[in-house]
Amino acid sequence: MVLKAKLILQALWKLQLNWDDPVPDSIAHQWTEFVSELSYLKQVQIPRHILPSDVVECQLVGFCDGSSKGYGCCIYLRSVCRGKISVKLLIAKSRVAPIKPVTINRLELFGAVLLARVLKHMADLLNPHLKLSRVIAFTDSSTVLSWLNTEPYKLKTFVSHRVVKITDLVHIRNWYHVSTSDNPADHSSRGLSCSQLIASDTWWSGPSWLSLETSEWPVSQDVYVPPGGVPEVKSLPVITHAADLVPLYEDPIKKLLSHYSSFSRVQRALAWLLRFSKVLRKLTFNCKTLTVEELENSLSLLVQHEQTEYFANEIESVKCERTCSRPIQKLNPFLDHRGLLRVGERLVNSKLPLSAIYPLLLPKNSRLSALIVDCFHKLHLHCGPRMLQSIISRKFWILGIRNLIRSRLSKCVTCFKVNPTSVSPIMGNLPAPRVQPSRCFSKIGIDFAGPFIVKESKRRKAPVYKVYVCVMVCLAVKAIHLELVTDLSTSAFIAALDRFVSRRGLCQLIISDCGTNFVGAKRYLSEVHQFLSTQESELNTECTERNIVWQQNPPTASHFGGIFESGVKSMKYHLKRVVGLQVLTFEEMLTMLNKVEAVLNSRPLCALSSDPTEVDVFHHWWSFGIITGDPAYRYVFTA
Repeated sequence: MVLKAKLILQALWKLQLNWDDPVPDSIAHQWTEFVSELSYLKQVQIPRHILPSDVVECQLVGFCDGSSKGYGCCIYLRSVCRGKISVKLLIAKSRVAPIKPVTINRLELFGAVLLARVLKHMADLLNPHLKLSRVIAFTDSSTVLSWLNTEPYKLKTFVSHRVVKITDLVHIRNWYHVSTSDNPADHSSRGLSCSQLIASDTWWSGPSWLSLETSEWPVSQDVYVPPGGVPEVKSLPVITHAADLVPLYEDPIKKLLSHYSSFSRVQRALAWLLRFSKVLRKLTFNCKTLTVEELENSLSLLVQHEQTEYFANEIESVKCERTCSRPIQKLNPFLDHRGLLRVGERLVNSKLPLSAIYPLLLPKNSRLSALIVDCFHKLHLHCGPRMLQSIISRKFWILGIRNLIRSRLSKCVTCFKVNPTSVSPIMGNLPAPRVQPSRCFSKIGIDFAGPFIVKESKRRKAPVYKVYVCVMVCLAVKAIHLELVTDLSTSAFIAALDRFVSRRGLCQLIISDCGTNFVGAKRYLSEVHQFLSTQESELNTECTERNIVWQQNPPTASHFGGIFESGVKSMKYHLKRVVGLQVLTFEEMLTMLNKVEAVLNSRPLCALSSDPTEVDVFHHWWSFGIITGDPAYRYVFTA
């Protein structure tokens, strides 16, 4: 009866009437009939107690149906007593059909989903008290029953999702087919007037055969397949011509390399596939994340795939101890224990890792080589081509890597945006501290960069304030030390200088511009030195030996401090690409500056060569010095 009112309201919605628009006569007539029959509801009597006292067995029996008007379900409690079977209506639900056109088969499926949900709810509600022996579901749609007996993966997505939901709530063996004339849910999908509702015994007690034994019910579980087949089944591709045949096997690694645009994602995807293959062989894993060993195996498989495709003849020549092609032969190639082609170098007696002594050989036209260049470029804060070549050569030897790096870096959008064309002025003669060997950070140049905006904490709408970066560059070896300061005061700079001296040692010469904070610091140090010089002779001698000479460039002559201005530029080069417009906290900014400092101090000392016979041993020792954290290595080998 409520469905009748819902249908009238839906008809008004379809007309899109405004509040004061008159209602059409046809809908007004339907509403008048509906209101006139409401008085019949006084005759409806629903017993509160539906369970007899001598119950032997209880069952839930549900019916569902769908029509062009709506869909619904009704559930009955079937109580088996001694010599008598009682059937009473327990609950019913109805829904209006969507305004968007839907097929009758799908509306029948909606009714089955609604019935499954209500049956599950009522079973959970009654089981602790009644201990139901069985739950039975009926539908008059042979198509819905066919869908329930079909594997979900064979059905289209819309139907398969609902079929899975139905079978999860009510098992398929509890579903039966019933004729439309014996289906009381037909009333909930089409509606009844109040007078019809009172006179309908089928609605209140179900079909008459529910009071009989289950063996006498006129129902079946036979699935009827329509002549055209079961609808909503996925269509399978059919090959009708030999020329249209597609290869049955497609290289999965090649497909992964073409699908992903990130080296790390390719490596991790292949590692997950390798783990899945082991799981299929019942080699179970408890670890939810990938291990280092799995990632290394994935990398080895990727390299082996590319070497097999591009260096098949060279691998065969190395196995048979024959001479390889000329570009490969001068690399002194050999095969390791995994069958990977590696390059032999002259650093066998060094303490470098084996991957740095014998890098893996890769072609320049390989998709894997391009992904490796992009990955290392982003991993090391968008470093330049020389440094990128130095980093990659510690693990991979890519033929023609310079051209490859130049090609890949030209496609980096981040580097393109922050690399405008600049005009190079005529350079003057280098000052003496720049060309004379000395201890690292004994003679430095200082400049400030900023301001940069940092926030007070990670909470939302945290206050922000300005900070500055004090760049200290060694005049002899260009090593860089970065200190984060909160303002441009003399006290802040002296504190930064104290931190620098504590970590890098006392310096002998400081060169800076004429900033107000630098002038104040110079005056402060001069007064302290003058005070200490008037004390005991021992203290005087000690302070004189540790006196710091401070030189200032002429005013408005920033080109005199080209080395520390270049240090500021190098620092901002990485900072802009990684941080961008983000607002970091003080700790995050300090961490990022330390990472930038590590990258800047990892630059090679000289130009790199593609010939392994001309590998610069100082480059490797410089890397070793950075790894150990001792910048003195750079001074030793420079001197």
